[in-house]
Amino acid sequence: MQTRGEQQYYVIVLLETLFQHLLQDITLGILYDIACTLERSCRKWGFLSRFMDCIQFAVSVFHAFGHDWPCQLLYHPRKRTGFGLSDGEGCEQFWHSISHLIAVLRISGKWQRLYVLDAQIEHADEVSLQRMGEWLRRRSLHSRKKRQEAESVLAECRVRISALREQWQLQVVAQTKP
Repeated sequence: MQTRGEQQYYVIVLLETLFQHLLQDITLGILYDIACTLERSCRKWGFLSRFMDCIQFAVSVFHAFGHDWPCQLLYHPRKRTGFGLSDGEGCEQFWHSISHLIAVLRISGKWQRLYVLDAQIEHADEVSLQRMGEWLRRRSLHSRKKRQEAESVLAECRVRISALREQWQLQVVAQTKP
């Protein structure tokens, strides 16, 4: 890669390829640093047009706060349906987990680099599979606790959820006007 910054066409090609391997009726949530820009580009230029009804875009939590307020209202994963408590930082965590290889692999040959990366990723995969049960249990307990807390707060405020949703939509419309 010779240029700096995010190159949208890489993401578009990756998504196009991914959809070739997925069932047709699947909904895909995309947590991406510049998902707001990516969605606008896709709609404006017709990229991924066959799949746009199946895609939910959101900006990863860490990057959302660097975006304008209207973008945060529309694309923050906590404000989007289907993302739950996902933060979108899994890929960044993965890169961090293999970042210790950068110095060593910089001076390695192509085949050694591929071998080491393949072995490291396979090891990380095995470790994560071994820990998956505990991870699911922890996330399930955390999600259940968050849900109970939210339901308790909602019960105390004594306002219908439908009324709160309606007010939220009005707020989004008011705060995202051009």
